[in-house]
Amino acid sequence: MAKRMVTCDRCHRRFNADRGGRFDALTGRGTCPACLTGKTKVTGGMIAKIAFGLLLIIAVGTPDEDWELGTFLFGLVLGGALIAWGLLPYLRGRAALRQMEADAAAEEQARRERIELVRNTPRVCSACGATTKGDVCEYCGTRLK
Repeated sequence: MAKRMVTCDRCHRRFNADRGGRFDALTGRGTCPACLTGKTKVTGGMIAKIAFGLLLIIAVGTPDEDWELGTFLFGLVLGGALIAWGLLPYLRGRAALRQMEADAAAEEQARRERIELVRNTPRVCSACGATTKGDVCEYCGTRLK
């Protein structure tokens, strides 16, 4: 089978849509399996960014005899940026997962409402001509189309 390579809408990575994930052929958009499950790989890079950011804030934030406000602010901003760089992808992934769960619940609710609407719409039985609701004619028992 040919590979159907798609770019993920959330993380912008390319993945084979035939091996997993979700792909909508009408819009041409897809979501990779990692974004679908919300399980992104925790790498050493993310941990290193957070650790280095914390070390930078602690090291520059301790006042000594040649301590300056500019150096403190530079260390604080740079350390905060490193921490944000490490944490934001994780937080975005969790938010995307919650959004996907809410979308799936809304789709399921809409599907249930459509089914209920079809069941409650009056139809004419082809066998006896009676007007009835549901999947089966309540008078003769014939399955309604």
